[in-house]
Amino acid sequence: MFDEVAAFLLDQQVPEAEASRFFYCPKASSKERHAGLGGKKNNHPCLKPIALTEYLAKLILPPARENEFRRLLVPYSGTGSEMIGAIRAGWEIVEGIEKEGSYIDIAEARIHHFFDERIKQRLTEWEEAGGCSCGSHNS
Repeated sequence: MFDEVAAFLLDQQVPEAEASRFFYCPKASSKERHAGLGGKKNNHPCLKPIALTEYLAKLILPPARENEFRRLLVPYSGTGSEMIGAIRAGWEIVEGIEKEGSYIDIAEARIHHFFDERIKQRLTEWEEAGGCSCGSHNS
């Protein structure tokens, strides 16, 4: 529960989020759950609605800075709902960690379904900005 000062400050950061009020979001629909899977099923037991993950990602999104990408690490990323929400919220770089290979495959398919064109644009921007300095990603 937020006190009034904390709620006011959060409202200033994300005006449309209205942090001082409850955020209602129904569970993920079947369409959202299985999006991009081509008839396969998303069997993750704890799938979060993308609207909820976008809302939460906006609450922690730092202000944009010139020549800097905002980066978010999502541990236990499951089938990608938190990553999709973070990308929608405006995070430039979103990286996930997941040990279950089947969930990684589902997450990749769902992310591509929601952002294929946007991913290509971001990769181009990243490469133009110098990309990774390790040398193994640059062609």
